[in-house]
Amino acid sequence: MPGRIAEGHESESERMNYIDHQDRNLQTELHYLT
Repeated sequence: MPGRIAEGHESESERMNYIDHQDRNLQTELHYLT
């Protein structure tokens, strides 16, 4: 079971990193547009 818990935390961390990455891409695009 500990493996499953760690896996869950890992996927949650990956999701947060993905969202952060997308947000950075959006900010970069806006910077180039203005």
